[in-house]
Amino acid sequence: MRRVVSVGAAAMAVALVLAACDAPRVESTTAAAPVGTVLVSPSPEEAVQRLLGALAEGRFDEAATLVPAEQWSLVALAEGADLADVADVYRSGGLDVGINFWSEFTTGMADTLGVGPAALRVGDVRRFVAGGRSFAEVNVYQAKDASFRRIVTVADDSGWAVDVVASFAEALVPRLAQEADKVLSTSGGDAATVLEAMRGAEASFRAVVSLDRVSPELYQAAVVAVEAITR
Repeated sequence: MRRVVSVGAAAMAVALVLAACDAPRVESTTAAAPVGTVLVSPSPEEAVQRLLGALAEGRFDEAATLVPAEQWSLVALAEGADLADVADVYRSGGLDVGINFWSEFTTGMADTLGVGPAALRVGDVRRFVAGGRSFAEVNVYQAKDASFRRIVTVADDSGWAVDVVASFAEALVPRLAQEADKVLSTSGGDAATVLEAMRGAEASFRAVVSLDRVSPELYQAAVVAVEAITR
């Protein structure tokens, strides 16, 4: 698969911790989980704590498997990959995309904010339902100045996982809303596969609409995405 161009993990780090870089690609140092495997936790707080712990120790392969596997294809789509590559990511489970995403995020966070994931603490949790699924906004903050931001988690019958689309909505959802029309207007198996991935994330787009303190621009982008994939 061709290399996916990063949308800027440093900007995503700022989005997560304050308001809303390329690092070297990192290869997994442990055995990859089977395609589609998601490591779930019994509560939203534990899911986020597990993520922060993995990132602090550089276990980016584990961090990648804390996210529903199909969401990595949407990260690839937002980052500018062509439909054939996005479809490949969807079919393969996207572990490499997830590893690189979290590696760049951690590097960008350190470069931009001067702190790493170990400096973040878990705070309040707000649970809600969107698109028929259970979500939770987990506030995280920097220990030194108590600046709050959120990581969104999503639940199924097995437990809680990290929802990358909703957590990084400011960076991802406007791009995905723009890509939706292109996907819908393209024929062929790859476009159909990508549309399947986008439709699988419908609840995540709906969750963005229900987030606390969402901007009008982000709200509208999420609505556009939902309208496009539910035609």
